[in-house]
Amino acid sequence: MKLKNLIYIFTTALVFFFGIFIYSSLHKAHVDFAQNQQNLYKVKRLRELTEVFQSALLVHRLKRISFISDSITQDEILAAEKQVRLNSAALVLPPC
Repeated sequence: MKLKNLIYIFTTALVFFFGIFIYSSLHKAHVDFAQNQQNLYKVKRLRELTEVFQSALLVHRLKRISFISDSITQDEILAAEKQVRLNSAALVLPPC
């Protein structure tokens, strides 16, 4: 009888500690997932901001080159400015 109770207690303790181990692993995986989601958002946001900056830099270069050379037309500058306006929405997006 005592051995049977000892086996029950041992089995219950083993299941309890295994449950704690599984819970801690799942909690750590959830925290890692949340951090990865945040890092992915930061990378996407940085990419959008980089595209806006590069578009604005292209417009600036085109305007400066158009002063020197006639090979740059006003339509090219307007198209680049339009691209900057389309991409500039990334500058005002609220952080999630």
